[in-house]
Amino acid sequence: MSAVARAPGPPPIDLGAAADRLREGRAGDAWLGSWLPASGADPEAFGEATLALLGERRGAVFKSRPADGCDLYHDLVAAHLGRRRRALAGREGGAWVGVSYEALHARSNALGAAWAEAGVKAGESVALVIAPGLEFAVAWLTALRMGLVPSFVPPFGPGFVQKTLARVGADRVATSGRRGVPAAVAAGALPAAAGSRSGEPFGSFFYPAGAPAARLVTPFGPDAPVAVDLPAEVLLGGAARDAAFVYGLAPHDVLAAPGLDPLQHGPALLSAALAAGASYAELSDGDLEAEPELIRRLGVSVLGLGRRARDALAGRGGPPEGVRAWFRSVSETIDAEAWDTFYRALPEARRLNFGVLANAASGGACLFSPPSRDAPGLRIWPAPGLAYRLEAPAAEGLEALDDAGVFCVLRGGEIDGSFARAVIGRVGEGYTYAGSLDLGPDAQRHPAADVEDAARRVPGVRYAASFEAPGRRLNEAKTVLLAFVEDGGPAPPPDPGHVAAAVVAELGERFAPDRVEIFALRPRLQKGELDRAWCRAQYLSGSLSRKARSRPFVLLGRLGYLFDPG
Repeated sequence: MSAVARAPGPPPIDLGAAADRLREGRAGDAWLGSWLPASGADPEAFGEATLALLGERRGAVFKSRPADGCDLYHDLVAAHLGRRRRALAGREGGAWVGVSYEALHARSNALGAAWAEAGVKAGESVALVIAPGLEFAVAWLTALRMGLVPSFVPPFGPGFVQKTLARVGADRVATSGRRGVPAAVAAGALPAAAGSRSGEPFGSFFYPAGAPAARLVTPFGPDAPVAVDLPAEVLLGGAARDAAFVYGLAPHDVLAAPGLDPLQHGPALLSAALAAGASYAELSDGDLEAEPELIRRLGVSVLGLGRRARDALAGRGGPPEGVRAWFRSVSETIDAEAWDTFYRALPEARRLNFGVLANAASGGACLFSPPSRDAPGLRIWPAPGLAYRLEAPAAEGLEALDDAGVFCVLRGGEIDGSFARAVIGRVGEGYTYAGSLDLGPDAQRHPAADVEDAARRVPGVRYAASFEAPGRRLNEAKTVLLAFVEDGGPAPPPDPGHVAAAVVAELGERFAPDRVEIFALRPRLQKGELDRAWCRAQYLSGSLSRKARSRPFVLLGRLGYLFDPG
């Protein structure tokens, strides 16, 4: 029998029929509008019904009861033991391998034993400084099994690692100590893998209701990047909702998302796949460019595509026949023409597509476009079972006066500030996505202070200002880095390429500035701090370039540096 969610007023929601209709691409706006808004009226009841539906379909009931607490490891891993299913696929030792739920459980036994010997105890927080892949997945799930509060810290660069560790404030660090990890972090860290070691089987932790089960850094919101504690019931509820309704996963499915931001999507996609009893394949866009046949070899059936991954498949007929649906992240730069060209080159049978606006620090997908065989567009709906409201874009705290505004997820009646500040508007029966208030590449908040700190480490750079400049397309923002140097100073002025390379070395390729400008000038300071807004306005108006060509301004800058206490 299909699960039915309790909702105010008739008729009740047949979640099984709704999940089937979404998975098959038969969800029109009028049908969605008939039930989806009411699904968020009682999120707890909807969540319970979703767990019941997913448990029935995967053949393993959920042990967790979100109102009382959650056994995350049991519901994501242990519940599937003995069912001869593959849990993970990824690269290991130079080869692509599959890992069954039984093998995953054994690896977790071994790693948990190693951590326990090191004195790790439930309730501690642990930062996983591990690249996306099998090693990370095992460590993440082992942390949940032991009742820890894990954080995902991809080793993009030593500066990124150090700043993210400062934000999450973890009690412990686990890492393999490979490229991108500072030596000081690797020294004394917990192992990321236990090798061939065997470990005695042990149970899994039951997180009390409201207890944090993860601490993730969100790239969205006015104060981003900041660490957010994610309660166990939000992590599990988001995984179940995504599995049943957003990605439409069944136990035989394989989910992969090459090219989507691992910090934004990774832990949530992994949890969604395992909640369904499905498999998660860790693919990068680089993997796909080098070997497009991996999608077929690994049996991927639901495929998330970033722009590079899309282009890698564009000349090969698109996704292979085994892919029943593909999706994109609508927080990425919207390159409508390229997506439309990609779509129109596909055979009719491979056109089923959808969009998501997701953030692991918010529990997964919060906005989605239902699967459809229409051309990719900007039609979007709140995810089923979410409580939300629209706020006026120009007045924080003021509810929108009409059906257009900033989409705000509600948790316990309060706004979840970790989600993207997406602007949506009602058009006809559904909503249209209009962009984000977070100005940065792919609608993520630009970490200007981190970029500036990396630039100031370059000899000769006295001040640095990083900011966004408008792009040509939706969610596109160009990042500009201004490096201010002293004319005739003690160190020769660096060239723009040197400064850009220093930022990449410290923070990773994802933070490479689109443009670097060197000015032999002294910027305006406010109480000893660089005035970034002044720098942005002066640069975009052309004033800085004119001043840099004026000898009097250059001499005034040199004079200012003589009296500069910094």
